[in-house]
Amino acid sequence: MKIKSVLVVATLLISGAFNQATAQVKNQNQKLPPPIIDVHFHTFKISPGEKMDYLNVYAPKSQAQYEQQLIAAMHKYNMYVIASGDDSVLQSLKQKEPKRVFPSKLIWSPKAVDMDQLRQEIKDKKWDAIGELLSQYATLPANDPSLDPLYSLAEEMDIPVGIHMGPGPMGSAYIPMFSGFRISLTHPFYLEDVLIKHPKLRLYVMHAGYPMIDEMLGMMYDFPQLYVGIAAIDWIFPGTKEFYRYLKILVDAGYGKRILFGSDEMNWPQGIDLAIKNVQEAPFLTEAQKRDIFFNNAVRFFKFNSKNLK
Repeated sequence: MKIKSVLVVATLLISGAFNQATAQVKNQNQKLPPPIIDVHFHTFKISPGEKMDYLNVYAPKSQAQYEQQLIAAMHKYNMYVIASGDDSVLQSLKQKEPKRVFPSKLIWSPKAVDMDQLRQEIKDKKWDAIGELLSQYATLPANDPSLDPLYSLAEEMDIPVGIHMGPGPMGSAYIPMFSGFRISLTHPFYLEDVLIKHPKLRLYVMHAGYPMIDEMLGMMYDFPQLYVGIAAIDWIFPGTKEFYRYLKILVDAGYGKRILFGSDEMNWPQGIDLAIKNVQEAPFLTEAQKRDIFFNNAVRFFKFNSKNLK
């Protein structure tokens, strides 16, 4: 009887140890990849099935599928997002993924902004950033006086701002919704007076001022607080050579610590996969430089506690 009891106990102990070891292996297999921060992420009401310009990338078949794919991408890549877009979609995603979604205030034109309301919303922690600031689509240069109250508020409340300075949809000026867009307003020098007047403003240039690389380098040299985001240009071109050329110039110039990853996910969640892949496979980037672009630089710029982003 005693021998039988001993055998039972031994069997249970061995079984327990095996199950524990199996669970540990399972947990290791499910270990999340190193975190990524996407600083330029959108939440829109999509046009189902819409094709993205000249790429073979299509919007999901439904709004529900679109939102499911966004959440799936966050988990697949262990991704945290600075998200802006349709407020109802944004708040829905925020409720579903409160630790991964950081809402940002999308602004088409400063004329449509109630500054007192925006101030209160920032105080109430509704917004973690301002952006995408789409003044370029409203035919406004970045130094237009109408934008100054936004810059002043952001500087005062120490909230980061992302401003669109780069390409829009192909043929933007001929699309009724974007008819005010002017590529000439990409010029980074429009930010010179802004940063002189607001030296403590946390500002980053979305799309890295593409294609004006020389002007962008000059601004980054003169204003060490200025960051750039590489969203959209990291996947919208038919090939990677042009993106790699632009990115390599920024890195070779010594600004690898001020480059922020973004996808500019709009209607096409596939863009997230392409953007991440193109940075991961950049042949000239070291692993340390990739981690800076994917994570470390954004932690510094947005003043995140990296321990909360695992």
